[in-house]
Amino acid sequence: MKQIIDLIRLLVVYMALMNGAVVAQSDEGVMFELGATDAPIEVIEVVCLGCPTCRNFHRNGVFDVFREGYIDKGHVRWVIRDHFWTKFDFWTSRIVRCGDPAGREVRMDKALERQSYINQDRDPQGVVNRLIEVATNEMGMTRAEADACLQGAVGAELHVSTHRIFLDRYNLRDNPAFGTPFFIIDGEPIWNVDGRVDYEKVNAVIARKLIGAQ
Repeated sequence: MKQIIDLIRLLVVYMALMNGAVVAQSDEGVMFELGATDAPIEVIEVVCLGCPTCRNFHRNGVFDVFREGYIDKGHVRWVIRDHFWTKFDFWTSRIVRCGDPAGREVRMDKALERQSYINQDRDPQGVVNRLIEVATNEMGMTRAEADACLQGAVGAELHVSTHRIFLDRYNLRDNPAFGTPFFIIDGEPIWNVDGRVDYEKVNAVIARKLIGAQ
C-alpha cells in the first residue's frame, strides 16, 4: 500500500508540470552530458524514454553518427534532457536518474532497449512492477534502491519544476512543432515538421555553426 501511495504522490508532482505548483530551487533538468565541456557547439537533445522514435534514434545507429562525427572529436557538447509525455515516462526517468550520475547513460540505454516491455500495457501497477524488474535485474539496482527512486518526492519536484521552466524558455509547451526527440543547437530550436525529426537538418545546422565557430 505504501508503494501505491508514493506513486500517487509522484503523479501529483508530475501534474504540477502543467500548473506551476512547484517552484524550482536548482536545475535538475539535465540528465547527463557527453563531450568536452569547452566544445564550441552545444546541442541539447530532449528525449522521452517512452518514445519509440527516441529509442530508434539511440539504438539504430543514428545517434552514433553524431557521436563519432562531433562529440568524440571535441566539436560538440551533447546535453541530454528528459521529457515525459505520460506518468509512465516520468517514472522511467526517475529510475534512470537514480544512483551514480556516471551510470545514467547506461541506464537510459537499457530503458530504451526495454521500452516495449516496460510499457506493454497502460496499467500503472504493471508498468511500475516491470520497471522495477528491469531496474533490479538489468540496471544493477537493489529493490530498495528502485523503490527509493520512485519515492524520492523532493528530487521529483525539482525535476518537474525545472523542466517546466525549460519548456517555457523555448516556447515548447503545447507547441505542435515540439516532439521527441527534439534538438536545440546553440540556442536555436530545430522544429519538427509534421511530427517528424529532420536529422539531416540537425546535422546541417551543427556543421554550419561549427564553421562559424572556427
